Amino acid sequence: TDNPCLHILQSKLLLDSPDIERRLDSGEYIHISIRDNGDGFTDEDLIHAFEPFYTQNREFGGSGLGLSMVQGFSNQSGGNVILSNTNDGAVVDIFLISGKKTDNMQAMPEVLDEGLTILLVEDSDDLRKLIVKHLSIMNINILNASSVEEGKRMLNKQKNIDLVLSDFLLEDGKGSEVVSYAREQNADVKILYISGFLDEAITSEAEKGLVLRKPFTMEELTKMLNKVLSED
Repeated sequence: TDNPCLHILQSKLLLDSPDIERRLDSGEYIHISIRDNGDGFTDEDLIHAFEPFYTQNREFGGSGLGLSMVQGFSNQSGGNVILSNTNDGAVVDIFLISGKKTDNMQAMPEVLDEGLTILLVEDSDDLRKLIVKHLSIMNINILNASSVEEGKRMLNKQKNIDLVLSDFLLEDGKGSEVVSYAREQNADVKILYISGFLDEAITSEAEKGLVLRKPFTMEELTKMLNKVLSED
Protein backbone atom coordinates (compact mmCIF):
# COMPACT_ATOMS: atom_id res chain seq x y z
CA THR A 1 0.00 0.00 0.00
CA ASP A 2 1.41 3.40 -1.00
CA ASN A 3 -0.27 5.24 1.88
CA PRO A 4 -0.59 2.85 4.83
CA CYS A 5 -3.17 3.89 7.39
CA LEU A 6 -4.25 2.46 10.74
CA HIS A 7 -7.60 3.34 12.34
CA ILE A 8 -8.31 2.61 16.02
CA LEU A 9 -11.91 3.10 17.13
CA GLN A 10 -13.39 2.67 20.60
CA SER A 11 -17.05 2.38 21.49
CA LYS A 12 -19.41 0.88 24.06
CA LEU A 13 -21.52 -2.16 23.27
CA LEU A 14 -24.55 -3.19 25.32
CA LEU A 15 -25.99 -6.65 24.68
CA ASP A 16 -29.39 -7.47 26.16
CA SER A 17 -29.01 -11.07 25.06
CA PRO A 18 -26.06 -13.32 24.16
CA ASP A 19 -24.42 -12.74 20.77
CA ILE A 20 -23.77 -16.26 19.51
CA GLU A 21 -21.90 -15.19 16.38
CA ARG A 22 -19.38 -13.13 18.34
CA ARG A 23 -19.44 -15.55 21.31
CA LEU A 24 -20.36 -12.85 23.83
CA ASP A 25 -22.70 -13.14 26.78
CA SER A 26 -25.22 -10.41 27.52
CA GLY A 27 -23.68 -7.40 29.24
CA GLU A 28 -21.76 -4.19 28.64
CA TYR A 29 -18.50 -4.25 26.67
CA ILE A 30 -15.77 -1.92 25.52
CA HIS A 31 -15.30 -2.50 21.78
CA ILE A 32 -11.90 -1.66 20.29
CA SER A 33 -11.74 -1.95 16.50
CA ILE A 34 -8.37 -1.78 14.74
CA ARG A 35 -8.42 -1.49 10.95
CA ASP A 36 -5.80 -0.98 8.25
CA ASN A 37 -5.80 -0.53 4.49
CA GLY A 38 -3.38 -3.34 3.67
CA ASP A 39 -3.83 -6.69 1.96
CA GLY A 40 -5.83 -8.20 4.82
CA PHE A 41 -5.39 -11.55 6.56
CA THR A 42 -4.61 -14.61 4.47
CA ASP A 43 -6.68 -17.76 5.00
CA GLU A 44 -3.68 -19.24 6.82
CA ASP A 45 -3.50 -16.20 9.11
CA LEU A 46 -7.16 -16.52 10.07
CA ILE A 47 -6.67 -20.19 10.97
CA HIS A 48 -3.39 -19.89 12.91
CA ALA A 49 -3.18 -16.27 14.14
CA PHE A 50 -3.98 -17.09 17.77
CA GLU A 51 -1.52 -19.98 18.01
CA PRO A 52 1.56 -19.27 20.16
CA PHE A 53 4.63 -18.34 18.09
CA TYR A 54 2.75 -18.06 14.79
CA THR A 55 3.95 -14.89 13.06
CA GLN A 56 4.49 -13.49 9.58
CA ASN A 57 6.99 -10.95 10.94
CA ARG A 58 9.82 -13.15 12.20
CA GLU A 59 12.42 -11.18 10.24
CA PHE A 60 11.30 -7.99 12.02
CA GLY A 61 11.49 -9.53 15.49
CA GLY A 62 7.90 -10.75 15.82
CA SER A 63 7.52 -13.32 18.61
CA GLY A 64 4.10 -14.69 17.59
CA LEU A 65 2.79 -14.17 21.13
CA GLY A 66 0.93 -10.87 20.78
CA LEU A 67 -2.45 -12.03 19.50
CA SER A 68 -2.46 -15.25 21.52
CA MET A 69 -1.91 -13.31 24.75
CA VAL A 70 -4.51 -10.66 23.83
CA GLN A 71 -7.01 -13.43 23.16
CA GLY A 72 -6.15 -15.15 26.46
CA PHE A 73 -6.60 -11.94 28.43
CA SER A 74 -9.84 -11.07 26.67
CA ASN A 75 -11.38 -14.54 27.04
CA GLN A 76 -10.36 -14.72 30.69
CA SER A 77 -12.43 -11.61 31.42
CA GLY A 78 -15.44 -12.83 29.45
CA GLY A 79 -14.68 -11.02 26.18
CA ASN A 80 -13.43 -12.09 22.78
CA VAL A 81 -11.13 -11.16 19.87
CA ILE A 82 -12.31 -11.51 16.28
CA LEU A 83 -10.24 -11.24 13.09
CA SER A 84 -11.78 -10.44 9.73
CA ASN A 85 -11.24 -8.77 6.37
CA THR A 86 -13.06 -5.96 4.62
CA ASN A 87 -12.63 -4.65 1.08
CA ASP A 88 -10.20 -2.11 2.54
CA GLY A 89 -7.94 -4.35 4.66
CA ALA A 90 -7.68 -6.30 7.91
CA VAL A 91 -9.82 -5.81 11.03
CA VAL A 92 -9.16 -6.82 14.63
CA ASP A 93 -12.17 -6.44 16.94
CA ILE A 94 -11.50 -6.67 20.67
CA PHE A 95 -14.38 -6.96 23.14
CA LEU A 96 -13.61 -6.37 26.83
CA ILE A 97 -16.19 -6.76 29.60
CA SER A 98 -17.04 -3.44 31.23
CA GLY A 99 -18.64 -2.43 34.53
CA LYS A 100 -19.22 -4.86 37.39
CA LYS A 101 -17.28 -8.09 37.62
CA THR A 102 -18.91 -11.15 36.15
CA ASP A 103 -18.70 -14.69 37.48
CA ASN A 104 -15.80 -15.28 35.06
CA MET A 105 -13.69 -12.57 36.67
CA GLN A 106 -11.88 -13.31 39.92
CA ALA A 107 -9.62 -11.24 42.10
CA MET A 108 -5.92 -11.50 41.34
CA PRO A 109 -4.35 -13.94 43.79
CA GLU A 110 -1.11 -12.93 45.42
CA VAL A 111 2.12 -14.86 45.48
CA LEU A 112 2.67 -16.35 48.93
CA ASP A 113 5.74 -14.41 50.03
CA GLU A 114 6.92 -10.98 48.89
CA GLY A 115 10.52 -11.97 49.64
CA LEU A 116 10.62 -14.76 47.07
CA THR A 117 13.52 -15.04 44.63
CA ILE A 118 12.53 -16.42 41.23
CA LEU A 119 14.78 -17.30 38.32
CA LEU A 120 12.95 -16.73 35.02
CA VAL A 121 14.40 -18.36 31.90
CA GLU A 122 12.53 -17.38 28.71
CA ASP A 123 13.93 -16.63 25.25
CA SER A 124 10.98 -14.51 24.10
CA ASP A 125 11.93 -10.93 24.99
CA ASP A 126 8.31 -9.74 24.97
CA LEU A 127 7.02 -12.47 27.28
CA ARG A 128 10.02 -12.23 29.60
CA LYS A 129 9.55 -8.48 30.02
CA LEU A 130 5.84 -8.93 30.67
CA ILE A 131 6.42 -11.55 33.39
CA VAL A 132 9.17 -9.48 35.02
CA LYS A 133 6.92 -6.43 35.12
CA HIS A 134 4.01 -8.42 36.56
CA LEU A 135 6.00 -10.10 39.33
CA SER A 136 7.95 -6.96 40.17
CA ILE A 137 4.69 -5.29 41.17
CA MET A 138 4.35 -7.98 43.86
CA ASN A 139 7.83 -7.19 45.21
CA ILE A 140 9.30 -10.46 43.99
CA ASN A 141 13.08 -10.61 43.46
CA ILE A 142 13.40 -11.69 39.83
CA LEU A 143 16.51 -12.86 38.04
CA ASN A 144 15.84 -13.21 34.32
CA ALA A 145 17.77 -15.03 31.66
CA SER A 146 17.16 -15.67 27.96
CA SER A 147 19.09 -18.93 27.56
CA VAL A 148 20.20 -22.10 29.33
CA GLU A 149 23.77 -20.86 29.73
CA GLU A 150 22.68 -17.49 31.07
CA GLY A 151 20.36 -19.24 33.51
CA LYS A 152 23.25 -21.33 34.82
CA ARG A 153 25.39 -18.22 35.23
CA MET A 154 22.60 -16.64 37.26
CA LEU A 155 22.51 -19.69 39.51
CA ASN A 156 26.25 -19.44 40.08
CA LYS A 157 25.84 -15.87 41.28
CA GLN A 158 22.64 -16.35 43.30
CA LYS A 159 22.41 -19.50 45.41
CA ASN A 160 19.16 -18.81 47.27
CA ILE A 161 16.60 -19.43 44.52
CA ASP A 162 13.09 -20.31 45.69
CA LEU A 163 11.64 -21.15 42.29
CA VAL A 164 12.77 -21.67 38.70
CA LEU A 165 10.25 -20.50 36.10
CA SER A 166 11.49 -21.70 32.74
CA ASP A 167 10.37 -22.20 29.18
CA PHE A 168 10.87 -25.85 28.34
CA LEU A 169 12.31 -25.40 24.86
CA LEU A 170 14.97 -22.71 24.53
CA GLU A 171 17.18 -21.74 21.61
CA ASP A 172 20.32 -23.29 23.17
CA GLY A 173 18.76 -26.27 24.94
CA LYS A 174 16.03 -27.27 27.36
CA GLY A 175 14.79 -25.67 30.54
CA SER A 176 15.26 -29.02 32.27
CA GLU A 177 19.03 -28.43 32.04
CA VAL A 178 18.67 -25.28 34.14
CA VAL A 179 16.38 -27.14 36.54
CA SER A 180 18.91 -29.96 37.03
CA TYR A 181 21.64 -27.40 37.68
CA ALA A 182 19.43 -25.59 40.21
CA ARG A 183 18.58 -28.84 42.01
CA GLU A 184 22.28 -29.61 42.42
CA GLN A 185 22.47 -26.48 44.54
CA ASN A 186 19.09 -26.83 46.25
CA ALA A 187 17.15 -30.07 46.06
CA ASP A 188 14.02 -28.34 47.39
CA VAL A 189 13.84 -25.59 44.75
CA LYS A 190 10.34 -25.25 43.25
CA ILE A 191 9.86 -25.70 39.50
CA LEU A 192 7.32 -24.35 37.02
CA TYR A 193 7.73 -24.89 33.29
CA ILE A 194 6.00 -22.81 30.62
CA SER A 195 5.62 -24.16 27.11
CA GLY A 196 3.66 -23.64 23.91
CA PHE A 197 4.36 -27.23 22.83
CA LEU A 198 2.75 -29.40 25.47
CA ASP A 199 3.03 -33.02 24.37
CA GLU A 200 3.66 -36.26 26.22
CA ALA A 201 7.42 -36.11 25.66
CA ILE A 202 7.69 -32.68 27.28
CA THR A 203 5.33 -33.59 30.13
CA SER A 204 7.32 -36.75 30.84
CA GLU A 205 10.72 -35.04 30.75
CA ALA A 206 9.42 -32.24 32.96
CA GLU A 207 9.51 -34.79 35.81
CA LYS A 208 7.69 -33.43 38.85
CA GLY A 209 7.69 -29.84 37.63
CA LEU A 210 4.27 -28.50 36.72
CA VAL A 211 3.73 -27.11 33.22
CA LEU A 212 1.76 -23.97 32.35
CA ARG A 213 0.77 -23.93 28.71
CA LYS A 214 1.16 -20.84 26.53
CA PRO A 215 -0.67 -18.61 25.94
CA PHE A 216 -1.59 -17.72 29.50
CA THR A 217 -2.72 -14.65 31.35
CA MET A 218 -0.77 -13.13 34.22
CA GLU A 219 -3.61 -14.20 36.53
CA GLU A 220 -3.18 -17.81 35.43
CA LEU A 221 0.57 -17.54 36.00
CA THR A 222 0.05 -16.18 39.51
CA LYS A 223 -2.40 -18.97 40.37
CA MET A 224 0.04 -21.60 39.15
CA LEU A 225 2.89 -20.05 41.12
CA ASN A 226 0.73 -20.20 44.23
CA LYS A 227 0.01 -23.87 43.54
CA VAL A 228 3.69 -24.74 43.05
CA LEU A 229 4.87 -22.79 46.08
CA SER A 230 2.26 -24.31 48.37
CA GLU A 231 3.29 -27.90 47.58
CA ASP A 232 5.42 -29.76 50.09
